[in-house]
Amino acid sequence: MLISKVYKLSIHYDFKIVHCKMQSLIVIFLSIFLFCGVYGSSEIDSINQKISDLKKCCTVEIVKTERSPRTKQISKECLEEDYVKSAGDNQQLCLVYCINIKIGAYNPDSGFNNALYSSKLKSLIIKDAIWKENVDSVQIVDKCFKNVVPNIEKCSIEFLKSRYCFWKEIIKYCPADLRNHDFC
Repeated sequence: MLISKVYKLSIHYDFKIVHCKMQSLIVIFLSIFLFCGVYGSSEIDSINQKISDLKKCCTVEIVKTERSPRTKQISKECLEEDYVKSAGDNQQLCLVYCINIKIGAYNPDSGFNNALYSSKLKSLIIKDAIWKENVDSVQIVDKCFKNVVPNIEKCSIEFLKSRYCFWKEIIKYCPADLRNHDFC
């Protein structure tokens, strides 16, 4: 009887130890999986979502997204580039990267043409005098885009982070009474 109880107790504890080890392995596996997933393509998704939310922060349109006929043509050309075609989930990021290279706003060897990019941003800011006069686009470009490291194979995740920085800076110019606080 005593041997039977000891045996049952031993099996019970062995099961708990095995169960704990299994749980530990599952936790480790999930941690690795989640880390790799979050750090990989979902990092791009996460930044894109943040940019999307920031664009909704102000109840008036801050930056016009209309493209000129020339930019539309460049966009079509970029869609034919091998690195854009093969970008998969990163295609939008690579497309924007390519467009900026082709319009001369960005040079993969020397970085951003701050004067051109700043004037382009200034022209995109809506015509409302509240915004137009106050936006320091040169300062925004200097702050957000100066550290972008060119990497055409990855279409530079730093470039996407710089766009997020740009939106965070632009949103600061949205008057308090025009803010949608669900997204700010």
